[in-house]
Amino acid sequence: MNILIVSQNIALGGAQRVVIHLSDYLNRHGHNAWILTPHLDLEDMPQIAQRQKYIECPYPILNKVGYEYKMRGNIFSLAHNIIRIRKRLKQVLKDYRIDLISAHNPPSNWISSFCPVPVVWSCNEPVSLCFSRRKPDYFPLSAEPPRLSSHILQRIYESVDYALCRWGIDHIVVLSRYTQRGVRNIYNREAEVCRVGVDVEPFQRGDGQSVRKQYRCENSFLLLQVGHFKPEKNQQVSVKALYSLKDKIPDVRLMFVGGGALEEQTRQTVDALGLSERVIFAGRVPDDHLPDYYAACDLVVFPAVRQSWGLTPFEALAAGKLSIISSDCGAGEALSDEDIGFVCDPTPEAMAQKLLEIYNTGRSLNGMVDRGQRYIKQELSYEAYGKRMTHLFESIVAGVREPRSKV
Repeated sequence: MNILIVSQNIALGGAQRVVIHLSDYLNRHGHNAWILTPHLDLEDMPQIAQRQKYIECPYPILNKVGYEYKMRGNIFSLAHNIIRIRKRLKQVLKDYRIDLISAHNPPSNWISSFCPVPVVWSCNEPVSLCFSRRKPDYFPLSAEPPRLSSHILQRIYESVDYALCRWGIDHIVVLSRYTQRGVRNIYNREAEVCRVGVDVEPFQRGDGQSVRKQYRCENSFLLLQVGHFKPEKNQQVSVKALYSLKDKIPDVRLMFVGGGALEEQTRQTVDALGLSERVIFAGRVPDDHLPDYYAACDLVVFPAVRQSWGLTPFEALAAGKLSIISSDCGAGEALSDEDIGFVCDPTPEAMAQKLLEIYNTGRSLNGMVDRGQRYIKQELSYEAYGKRMTHLFESIVAGVREPRSKV
């Protein structure tokens, strides 16, 4: 098969790692995969990213702001560039004799809709311009309170999005039942759950002692949160939970790995609560160094909200560490179903209570870690994900190629 993977950008991030590993699996198993993207930033990306085949498209839809990517311009310039990328995409379909499109982060689904070859949309979450009262299952791109003009644009957006994704996409794949419900509610159609996690082996080589020594926390009870500083990552909850625990757990400390727009706001909260000696801002860390930070911690916290999945808890498990994660997160389904982690409400009180409970029990949690690592190897490795997605692609392409009399 000739597969075209469409992604809004290739840069350091969890969703982008999934794209890279899917491309790599397809190319290693006798297929041809190319990644079409208008934004290619391989800085700090692992070697596997360097080996993939890219088709760059000179019509930017994102701007890099610090370490983050944000939508470029207004909705009208975005629409104009989507149209130009669609034109480029249709030429690529002919030049590379593409059999199927694998669309990933929005607006890749819009770009790929109603194409002459089958389209599979890997929907991390259905996104909208702002919060939608009519369809609250959307993930809003803007956390700002919507204005009247935003409401009008949102109604137009919802109509276009429904038409393109209801009738212009052949198959939708999601990471969790959480997102499956959202797709059903928004588009009135079913989606297939196909989960992805991490490969265990690279995360088992972490040097935690070097990190603890670097930050002078050799004897601390160390909590770790990994991710960009965004509203949905909810770092404020971790800080406030730490404040509740500072007199209950000796030398408890919290480390943040990542950067982003809300980092300064988080620092202000830390200072206001008098926690500057207990909170470590480690900054942005290359993928190859992440195992060291997981190895250094005692527990991982993941209080994110409105998250379709979340790779962090599974990266932690691969490194032999357990996580406490938000109940408003798709990854919680697997942690609860398999009993390989802890789930609580995404509030400071609930997280502090769960952390204290785990600390005070003092029981061995190795059984949960062993179970979790077996589950990842069997169900959530990039190999397992690539195999499932390839089987899906093959079945769709085979169906298209069958004579119509057999349909």
